[in-house]
Amino acid sequence: EVEEALAAIWADVLGVARVGRNDGFFELGGHSLLALRLLERVRALGWSVQVRTLFQHPQLAAFAQAL
Repeated sequence: EVEEALAAIWADVLGVARVGRNDGFFELGGHSLLALRLLERVRALGWSVQVRTLFQHPQLAAFAQAL
């Protein structure tokens, strides 16, 4: 459930059709400005997350687990 919600946000922010659980944010074209936009969207859903969490866990499944 968390992964699915995050995958939808990642896809929207990155402008890609689909994001798999083993896909990496930066490998899909993400950069620091998009990371901030992503974290803003994640926080809007009520999850507390820091920028370093994304940099430490750039794959979707690992990021979801870190939340």
